[in-house]
Amino acid sequence: MSAAGVDHGTDKGDAISMIAVGISTLTVIVVVLISIFLLKFISPVLNNPALKPSFDNVMPALIGGLGGMILSSKDKIKLAIVPLIISFIGIYLLALNTGFVLPVSLVTAIIVGRVLYKKKML
Repeated sequence: MSAAGVDHGTDKGDAISMIAVGISTLTVIVVVLISIFLLKFISPVLNNPALKPSFDNVMPALIGGLGGMILSSKDKIKLAIVPLIISFIGIYLLALNTGFVLPVSLVTAIIVGRVLYKKKML
């Protein structure tokens, strides 16, 4: 039984989760639209030099957070090894921008996943 008092895997539970995902999506859209309209007013705040270190670390924080989730399972570790090596080489050895390395790592993960799936290793 979940916190809402509905059993998981039931039609009622699926309906509630679908409604929650829909409301969450609409909330994100509203926040993005409000941000777009207020961008002119909040731009000076976002360009403040005191905030620059936080914006410089957004991509590494996302990669770290997602990486921890991916590495929590044995099967997912198989998928993550090659993209992690590529990311490490690209960011630390070649000093490439994380905005470039992330899509390359994602495509690599898809290719590795496909190969492992075809070889029945996943």
